[in-house]
Amino acid sequence: MSRLVRAELVALRATPTAMRLLALALAVALFLTVTYVGVRDLEHLPAIDAERGVQTAVTGGFVVFFAGLILGTSGVPHGTALSTGRERRAAYVARVLVLAAFGAVAGLLTAALTTVTVLLLAGLGGGGMPSTGIVARTLATLPLYAALAAAAGAGLGAAVRSRPAAIGLGVLVVFVLDPALSDRSDAVDRLGPSGAAGGLIGIATPDGPSFALSLALLLGYAALALAAGALATARRDL
Repeated sequence: MSRLVRAELVALRATPTAMRLLALALAVALFLTVTYVGVRDLEHLPAIDAERGVQTAVTGGFVVFFAGLILGTSGVPHGTALSTGRERRAAYVARVLVLAAFGAVAGLLTAALTTVTVLLLAGLGGGGMPSTGIVARTLATLPLYAALAAAAGAGLGAAVRSRPAAIGLGVLVVFVLDPALSDRSDAVDRLGPSGAAGGLIGIATPDGPSFALSLALLLGYAALALAAGALATARRDL
């Protein structure tokens, strides 16, 4: 297993796509933070808006999900040979672990970037500041959310195998199915992937899920995606 993890780490560092996706996650979160907070009269910026600005870091988790999808479709790591089903499963687990770690790092960097941006804008403008509790919760939970998002993406990527098909599936889930079903069902709006992500990092909504329920839901969604990838991997090479 350690050999496979090292191979996946080498592959990740050598893949320009990984760094580009990390930069995209940071750029998307920064753009939304600046547009959400910076277009206001900063002198009269309410503390709740400053807190929501920090929480826009959650958008980085969506990008990390696509990173898992894209990177999860890769073939056998360089320098390895997988001849048995057990070895294929071990390689799949190694890839999921590495991409989950990548997601956690991306989530932490994204949360730190949005927090620093809001503190600078609000501080320079003399507006309200986000509470310590919200900042701490975002910094603590976004890496967890991003790790689960990357792992779920890796599972679906391994199940689909085709990179264009994986991207298409991600677009369908994130931008079509989840919003459409959320508009038509309060339950999906509260308990779907987006609602669970908001509940995890503390975005207050009416009847929103608790932290424990949000975490359980996200773990369940990730487990389903990982099971799909494991089933597909057992039937063929990575």
